[in-house]
Amino acid sequence: MYDLHKVLTNPFDDPGISVNHLLAFTTDHLTKMTSNIPNSFLTARIAPTTAALAGVNSAYQTDQGKLGQRVTSKAAKADFLRALPAAISKIYLVLESKYGENAAALATFFPNGRSAFNQAPDDQVGNNLSTLIAALTASQPDLGAQVVTDATALLTGWNAVYAPSESSTGAKDAAMTAKNAARSALQLELFKNLLTIGLQFPRQPAQLDLYMQSSLLSPHTPTPHTPPTVAPVAVRDANGMWTVTYGGAAQTYWQIWVRDSGGTTWSDSGDTQTSHFPAPDSDIVPDNVTWWQVKFCGEDGDGNQSTPFSNVISFGPVPA
Repeated sequence: MYDLHKVLTNPFDDPGISVNHLLAFTTDHLTKMTSNIPNSFLTARIAPTTAALAGVNSAYQTDQGKLGQRVTSKAAKADFLRALPAAISKIYLVLESKYGENAAALATFFPNGRSAFNQAPDDQVGNNLSTLIAALTASQPDLGAQVVTDATALLTGWNAVYAPSESSTGAKDAAMTAKNAARSALQLELFKNLLTIGLQFPRQPAQLDLYMQSSLLSPHTPTPHTPPTVAPVAVRDANGMWTVTYGGAAQTYWQIWVRDSGGTTWSDSGDTQTSHFPAPDSDIVPDNVTWWQVKFCGEDGDGNQSTPFSNVISFGPVPA
């Protein structure tokens, strides 16, 4: 039986059409719509198509302009967290010299040990530093002012990189939503134009070439043969540091996909860069969960997957 539903399937929704090809096709299509070809039946379609094209251009240009800000803020947070253990160790040495190695008094300043600063989720780092500062301030007559100043500077530095990094994640999600909505709107207008042309020229498919150049929706040169794709390999070492290796084309960005006790469906929880590996647990591991799984895939900078998924790394009692 012939499936009539296919007739009403929007061909412009094909995910294989890149945004660049969609824009090139639409620009050419609008030129044909407004040329000297008799096209009065399409006059009413010019304005909504032009507006939809402008919407896509605006959404993608806005996101590209903010991409650098997102990358910079996440890099600043990652750099701070890498340097934090060494800075905490300096403060710890001051306390050891005052109270003695393994003294019970050290727990006043580090109730969860120094490792808490290596393993704490991002939203706990500030609290840990505040606890340390409060204890140091109370003991300032014995310790001197410098150690309090050093710890306070760490908290100031953390606050300066944490808030922009958190807001950049939300900004990326909003930008992705805006781009997807703008593209979907353009694809719908193009489909309406296609149906309008079909009504004007029933059973005359050759007439479509006067208004739409289908070849612009795909690359003009054949795709060369490529060997079977090899998946990236994710590794977490004994110190909680993560790396991802990949034998294919170099990747700048990596999406972090997570499922855990708080959400059992795989979801994109953010991204990082190849240059940021080895990355600490604080960059990768979800907060406040009893079990979790992580996998990675390359990203093209616009939120689109550009490699297969890596192996899955699991912790805790993962359900079957």
